[in-house]
Amino acid sequence: MAVCAGMNSEFESLQAFVCRALAFNQVVAFCVTLALGSTAVPADPAQADPAQADTVPAETVQAEDVVIVSASGDRRTRLVGEVAELTGKRLVFRHASGREEIIAGTRVIQVDSNWSPQLLKADTFFQQHDYRRALTAYLVALAAEQRGWVKQRIRARLVWCNRYLDRIGQAGATFRVLYDSDPTTRDFAAIPLTWTTGQPSPNTERRARQWLTDEDSAVARLMGASWLLSTSSRAEALQGLKGLVTDKDPRVVLLAEGQHWRTRLASTRVKDVERWTAVVDQMPVSIRAGPVFVLATALARHQDSGSAALGFMRIPILYPRQRRLSTRSLLAAAGELEKMNRIDEARGLYRELIVEYPNTDEAEQARQEFDRLK
Repeated sequence: MAVCAGMNSEFESLQAFVCRALAFNQVVAFCVTLALGSTAVPADPAQADPAQADTVPAETVQAEDVVIVSASGDRRTRLVGEVAELTGKRLVFRHASGREEIIAGTRVIQVDSNWSPQLLKADTFFQQHDYRRALTAYLVALAAEQRGWVKQRIRARLVWCNRYLDRIGQAGATFRVLYDSDPTTRDFAAIPLTWTTGQPSPNTERRARQWLTDEDSAVARLMGASWLLSTSSRAEALQGLKGLVTDKDPRVVLLAEGQHWRTRLASTRVKDVERWTAVVDQMPVSIRAGPVFVLATALARHQDSGSAALGFMRIPILYPRQRRLSTRSLLAAAGELEKMNRIDEARGLYRELIVEYPNTDEAEQARQEFDRLK
């Protein structure tokens, strides 16, 4: 079955490559250079995960902000001065002369500043995947920070830390503050949703019920419905998702539709998969990870292992911050490669899971599968 012809042709090219290169980092390098069809790697990698945009090194300056913005064509402009305001909608930049310039938020590629020692310490822990210590350090940095736009940056990192520590209730509460402070936030991808099966913890389920009944917040209802779809409150969750179709934030609308797909996987038809593919193509690149996972799962159910494997592999390559989805995706991609008798490639992905995500359930399963294929 060729549900996504573009994806299949891509996979043929990918197959030819992985026959020669089994290491995952080689696969990543190759995939990043490919035009991955309609859900391609954006020309500016920072657009794939806005939460990562400010981690790109920039020249260090004292008491000044450095901002890289896109210009005409492929050109970029470097601004040195002061960030007076930074939201998803706009950047208000104050030049050394005192002149203020307003720039569309979508043009902001990279921001560097004179970060506080507390924030630098927290970022170090975060990069080391020491999320418990990072969480504590970010809370200290948040309390000491005066700049509103930097507080938003810290809140986004707090959401990610809480997600990685399975503190979904706290992640959701922090995301509410982040979103309420800036409904156009560049960090919308941090929203704590679930895209896999499995019961939430009792604490998460209890918090999700509260979110689902929050008439003042569409993002709260989206989070609540997401976590309740696998519980006895499935009907209420579906009703909650239905109520989001007219929300003023298109990201909420699109993710609510993607969440609804989770309930239809068992009965999905080919034309459904084709329509879902078109919907994913319309989504902002930064929020596609979860819907791509559901779409790849549907392709796998239709025995389209080539397209499914490529879809799953996009998530750890393009959205590494989505760690839970990345581990699930690597495991699923390896399984699809096995179905295609691409055993060496499958072993390469199992190895990647074991090495890069050592303390996860998926890594333990990958270890068993890796040993089985020896």
